[in-house]
Amino acid sequence: MRKTIGWMDSSENDMLDQFDQFTLKLPGYGLKYGLSVPQTTALRNDYLWLRHACVCTSQFEQELSTRVQWRNDLKNGVEVAPAAQVPGVGSEFVAPNVPPVLNGVVPRWRALAAFIKTHPNYEKADGLDLGIEAVGQPSQNMKPTAKLRVDNGHEVRLRVFKDGHDSTIVWCRRGAEVIPVKLGVYRRATILDDRPNLVAGQPEQRDYTLQYMDNDAPVGELSDVLRVVTPGLLAA
Repeated sequence: MRKTIGWMDSSENDMLDQFDQFTLKLPGYGLKYGLSVPQTTALRNDYLWLRHACVCTSQFEQELSTRVQWRNDLKNGVEVAPAAQVPGVGSEFVAPNVPPVLNGVVPRWRALAAFIKTHPNYEKADGLDLGIEAVGQPSQNMKPTAKLRVDNGHEVRLRVFKDGHDSTIVWCRRGAEVIPVKLGVYRRATILDDRPNLVAGQPEQRDYTLQYMDNDAPVGELSDVLRVVTPGLLAA
């Protein structure tokens, strides 16, 4: 199943680059589409604040991931080295030197793009230049990715990025198992592996591998191995 064609890039980084070019080029179309300088400036401010928010959040997410790994190693890691100290805080960020903006930056961008595309003066060449016309078929990820979370000591929740595919095949190898076990084929994006640990109360390494399925047939590449450790103990 192919994705619906859209003009906005799905990748956050690509979308920000697209938004950057749109706001830089927009003043050149102001007269043709009846846009005032305050309108085009306001959208540029939207971009600057959204870029700032995404950069900050990306750094915070990386810092959280580093701290979670530090905690997991300290809690259940192999006794081969002294426990590391808590990872330090990353760099501070300077906010854009423009007025704060209202929430809803992307909907405002979409609304302005829709206004331009329905304007009597609209030409497709303008839309292509501004980046608000879809170009060909969208690329579709053929190698699955997912985020994993451990709950209740043994339950692993997989949140799969399906990217328009019908289903996902999931295999898992855990503990001393040599060959991965096929858990099933799942149409939903959130998958729960609620099997108890092989040895009650002991940590267990689980390695998950995924593959997309369309029209009842496997497609694309196998995912990278996604590894988690289930502690086996319920939270106090």
